[in-house]
Amino acid sequence: MADIVPARSQLPLPAGTGDPVEALRRITALQSLDNDELAALAVECGFRHIPAGHPIIEEGPDRHEVFFLVGGTARVTNHTLLGGTIKLSDLEAGSYFGELSAIDGGERSATVEAVTDCFVAAMPPDTFRRALGKHPGMLIHVLQNMARMIRHTNATILTHATL
Repeated sequence: MADIVPARSQLPLPAGTGDPVEALRRITALQSLDNDELAALAVECGFRHIPAGHPIIEEGPDRHEVFFLVGGTARVTNHTLLGGTIKLSDLEAGSYFGELSAIDGGERSATVEAVTDCFVAAMPPDTFRRALGKHPGMLIHVLQNMARMIRHTNATILTHATL
């Protein structure tokens, strides 16, 4: 995994997002926050460049940051007991992942790999939990996203159980 770069560094972010606040403004879960709120979160984040083909997070015990995909495309996969890989989804800029582990402290439930060069902001889990408590719009967005994930998982299980 790439090293975390502090928010105030000169990491070359995608065009139009050189400012960490502007980078975070692109994230769907953070769109209800104003400039001052985004600036406070940006200071807490580390920004990373992940080359295409490299993992951003991997299943299992790992750190518990939440990742905001500022630029690029990433793929979420899981591994079967027989060693196969299942594609769960592709994520585009504006997405986020790692929230389950950040909320409950449990193991990562999936692997996320950079399909193209990716730029991510990594937020510590305690910062993420505090932000959820402080910003109701962010909390609602995360809860709605979790509900979508559960519904998708249920449909997938039902499909495979009836084959």
